[in-house]
Amino acid sequence: MENLSPEVLMFPITSLPFILNSRPELQEGFLLDFEIRPGWIVYNPNVVTVLSCNQMFQPVYELEPIWSSDKQLFRIKSTDDLKDLRVMLSKPIVFCATRRQECEAMINGFDTDFVILLDPKHPNVAVQIQKVVDRVEERLKSGQKFCLKTHFSDLLEGSTLAKFKSFVYWFNGEFYITNHCRPNQFLSTNHWLFWCAVFPVFIMASLPYRIARKACIYDEEITLQIRLKLTFCPETVLVLHFYCVDKPLPGRYLTNEKLFIERECSSTELKNLVCFDAKKLRKHERCSFRLKRIKHKLISLLEVVRKNKAK
Repeated sequence: MENLSPEVLMFPITSLPFILNSRPELQEGFLLDFEIRPGWIVYNPNVVTVLSCNQMFQPVYELEPIWSSDKQLFRIKSTDDLKDLRVMLSKPIVFCATRRQECEAMINGFDTDFVILLDPKHPNVAVQIQKVVDRVEERLKSGQKFCLKTHFSDLLEGSTLAKFKSFVYWFNGEFYITNHCRPNQFLSTNHWLFWCAVFPVFIMASLPYRIARKACIYDEEITLQIRLKLTFCPETVLVLHFYCVDKPLPGRYLTNEKLFIERECSSTELKNLVCFDAKKLRKHERCSFRLKRIKHKLISLLEVVRKNKAK
């Protein structure tokens, strides 16, 4: 792990302008709005590959037919599709993982987005991408239905301190490559306490589904062996998406735009929030790029609660 690329960066989504200032080769791939809202990050899919369903990102051109951003899924059915996959994974790759923290209070919890940037030109990263592509090619030649889940979710969860593990979760740290379909998340759930509570559903639906899928489809997980290196602008702001009633889908903010709350976040506070080892963080000089303050009036936490209760 120590030999992994220092270019595998992880940073708050609001630090993207700061990162682009230091990475001129990426600047032509993004156009940023000053107002932090869904769609404020406009990207050029011809320059950069965004493997995320997060609605903070918006493509300026139509995406490749093989990629479904809503499902975070590549559908590969032919050698031509495989060629398109190689091209997409040869560009700078952007993930957007959502950190969800649950609270035992009037506010049920909040989401915070972090960008993970991979440089496929670095030898260590290129080897892993090639491994994924070779595996897809192998399964495609076999003629069997397959679904490969590629992720670094374990690294995100492993970076969370023990005292936070019971109420901190990471989402959208994966993508799928398949010639059929991805597994049904509900029927594939492995929480035995849940299935004990709804045992008839397990017997009549989940168990037959698992048997049929295992018999007909080759499922495999590939963990990206990367070292997440946290970086951020010292003047960064953190966008927290609070939810009060039902748990929203991570990264789907278009229907919940009024629940955004912006606040200042010091470097120390950010370290505690992400739960990374502070000794491994590299300090940066003050960022010359300042995000303009959001002009619309911020909604207080109590107002959010009252509105949700009123519904």
